[in-house]
Amino acid sequence: MSGLFTITPVAKSTPFDPTGSSLVSEDVNAAIIEVLSLAGASRYPATFGKQGTVSNAFLDRWNQIGSDITPFIVPEPGLVKALSTAVSVVVATTDVIITIYKNAISIDTITIPIGSMNAAQSSLSLSVTTLDEISAKVTQGSARNPILDIFIQVTA
Repeated sequence: MSGLFTITPVAKSTPFDPTGSSLVSEDVNAAIIEVLSLAGASRYPATFGKQGTVSNAFLDRWNQIGSDITPFIVPEPGLVKALSTAVSVVVATTDVIITIYKNAISIDTITIPIGSMNAAQSSLSLSVTTLDEISAKVTQGSARNPILDIFIQVTA
């Protein structure tokens, strides 16, 4: 490389002392790679919601348009790892069930039981790929201002 700067492999040649940590790397470059691998893949949420009292209706992604019309488009391969949902008024008469769809096919549900305002599920491993269409619908009960977050872990 010409010019004012010369790039050298400084991180590889800089010693790293892993004492006091669970790392085993002995140079800075290897330690950075090790930390990144231990941190795990990134996660991002796909959020759905709807204002008002909702029953037998798709939740919205944007501007009061149902997710059956404007679904969340998965940007890269991943796994649905967790779901969380909440409503603004305690569920009173029957459990609220929200169904999650991938490409218009039901892949999971989450239930807010009578007497509650929220629910969560974790330890899921539902595969999604680039350009999959994710949507969500209240399929049982009636919910006031429901919101749903679907947490997707990148696998690519």
